[in-house]
Amino acid sequence: MAVDPRKRPLTERELQELAECIDLDQSDLEEDLLLSDEGEEDEFQARSQSPHPDEYDLELCVPHHADDFDSSDDEPLSNLRPNFAKNWNHDRQFEPPAVVPETNCDGDNKLRTRLKVVDDNAISKEQRSVDRFWKVRPLLDSVQKGCRLNYRTCQVSIDEQMVPFHGHVAMRQYVRGKPNPVGLKNFVMTTPEGIPLDFYMYEGKGSSVESVLCSTLEKLDVGGRMVLKLTDTLPLGATVFTDRYFTFISLIDTLLSRSITLTGTIMANRLPKKAEFLKDTTLKKSGRGSYDQLVREDGKMNLIKWFDSKPIYLASSCSGVEPVGLCKRWSKV
Repeated sequence: MAVDPRKRPLTERELQELAECIDLDQSDLEEDLLLSDEGEEDEFQARSQSPHPDEYDLELCVPHHADDFDSSDDEPLSNLRPNFAKNWNHDRQFEPPAVVPETNCDGDNKLRTRLKVVDDNAISKEQRSVDRFWKVRPLLDSVQKGCRLNYRTCQVSIDEQMVPFHGHVAMRQYVRGKPNPVGLKNFVMTTPEGIPLDFYMYEGKGSSVESVLCSTLEKLDVGGRMVLKLTDTLPLGATVFTDRYFTFISLIDTLLSRSITLTGTIMANRLPKKAEFLKDTTLKKSGRGSYDQLVREDGKMNLIKWFDSKPIYLASSCSGVEPVGLCKRWSKV
């Protein structure tokens, strides 16, 4: 029987580290598994020539070259453990003291794979059809309740984020250009410092997103509907900042009726047909940073065309181009 040079018995140091990871008692470590200086070669040869190599409990695949594995390191098994195990044991000073002594890496991993927050038999078919996140709904509600208790500033931002997830669920989305394009889409409302105030997990196409305080406009897509829903918990006089995915003219008017203003970039195809800005060539000749502003007749909304390397459109119900200032830009030169 050929001997695999990549396999060898564990050293005493490695067995002790493995025992700490899986919470074995010292009595569980058999003496015949520990290597001695005198019988190391004989024991390894006997194990490799055994017709039943599975009889030996602990055997580890190590790199072929000795330079890739140094048993004198502080953590000789760190490069062989899963990333989850490495992170779990890396720094535990911030973990709850009541939890750390009662669990270990292996136990924590088993807990994560077997975690359940609802009784499946208690959920009816109607609830399952309405809520696609019914298996984790109590957990999401608890986190959302904590977010809504955070101090609310007068200015908030609404954007989408991707929760990395590659499981086979109907809620999984693909968003091109994101750092994690595959996962669960979450719409979040935060303060300027990034503190979450509210969120909504997107359930996928066909799910209904309705505001409690006002009727949802038919022309709004998912982005506009999310803004109406998340702003239900905002106080009067708040200002919302969004990107072009969320901004609609009708959305700004709806929020104005609730004494909430909005400022954000907007797509060119969502602008009113009567809005006539200066042409791109004219703004380009004026240089980067040139702009053109249109104010609605009632004075409650203005549209801005700002020329950077290409034209960018903005819509706002609370601010205009004044005052004009300078901003710092990164120069590649």
